[in-house]
Amino acid sequence: LLQIQQFLAELPCQSIEKGELRLLKTPDKKFHLALTLPITPSRETEKLFAAAMEKFTSWKSLHIKTLNSTLSFGDTRSCYEILDLKIMASALIFLQNHPVQSANIYRTILNCFSQDKILDRYCGVSITSLLLGKAGKSVLGIESNPSSVEFAKENAILNNIKR
Repeated sequence: LLQIQQFLAELPCQSIEKGELRLLKTPDKKFHLALTLPITPSRETEKLFAAAMEKFTSWKSLHIKTLNSTLSFGDTRSCYEILDLKIMASALIFLQNHPVQSANIYRTILNCFSQDKILDRYCGVSITSLLLGKAGKSVLGIESNPSSVEFAKENAILNNIKR
């Protein structure tokens, strides 16, 4: 967080009152950062974004959405192992942030369903849907985040799960 504060302090637009930060820890203990800032980036700020990736070596990627552009630096995707599933994700989506507890949550969910057809609302990158599909259930996942939907489709293919 100190690195993020330092990075934001270096930006020439100190009048920012509101923004959004998503932080996702990678399996190799680095971080994906996604920032939404109400600015119009100049070439100078774009250079600061690129320089931050070199300066802060614990950052695997930096994704910045501004008023009129989206910029990405570094490798924005990582593969996570969750209960024998390979899950591709980035800081643009929601992912449970505690690996041990999230595995416990997914195990509990798997034990709760006796039905063969399941509706997974707010399915994200489809971890629950894929686990239920792998267990023989027929699952319909619903998600509004386009990035999550793309990852969900990729994760189904990656894990060879068609249900």
